[in-house]
Amino acid sequence: MPGPTTYVVNSFRLVQLIDRQIQAIAFTPIELHAVATTMGASKQTCEKIGGDQLLTDKGYFMSFPRNVAPGASPGPGLDALNRVAVDTIAAAFDKLAAEGTTVVELFDWVRHEIFAATMEATYGPHNPFRLPENEKDWL
Repeated sequence: MPGPTTYVVNSFRLVQLIDRQIQAIAFTPIELHAVATTMGASKQTCEKIGGDQLLTDKGYFMSFPRNVAPGASPGPGLDALNRVAVDTIAAAFDKLAAEGTTVVELFDWVRHEIFAATMEATYGPHNPFRLPENEKDWL
């Protein structure tokens, strides 16, 4: 990344220590950039989840670890989330296989299926992203 000084931490012990300092070390701009690049989030989406509160406790990225950590910690909760995500992706592969020979835009297909699996695991039966327009608005 051109511009600011970049430090690479390759010690697991140090990574754990740094990870606990979410108020002192700002990962949120990096997370926002990752969402924009890897998920193809629109400029409007990035403005909504980044916005003026990017580095405040009320901001989306600062509250995310606090809200997600209990369910994503090793154990039955994470196992259940993974099971739903894997089942969702397996169903997508089954659907693709049933169509026979098919050509897909690989990036778009993978992005959609990973997004769908993650949202299905996260929201369950009340998943708002089952509606194509909601997924479109997110991306």
